[in-house]
Amino acid sequence: MTTRKLISVNANLALVIDSGVLQILDIDEDTDLKLSTDGDCLVMTPIRAKGRNRRFHAALDSVVQDYDGMLREMVE
Repeated sequence: MTTRKLISVNANLALVIDSGVLQILDIDEDTDLKLSTDGDCLVMTPIRAKGRNRRFHAALDSVVQDYDGMLREMVE
């Protein structure tokens, strides 16, 4: 966990996010973000292209199917 302070930018406030966090979240300056709050916490959610989640799960299923035996052997 890290802490950050907001910085002033043209009479507004901005939050600087470390490049490592941006990389983990797979977001950049072109990523649209949905902002929501519960009254206490701010939640920023990347808006992903339609079908991205479906394509990810299809790729994951393919990897599991192709490498199931090897993955099970690694666990044992």
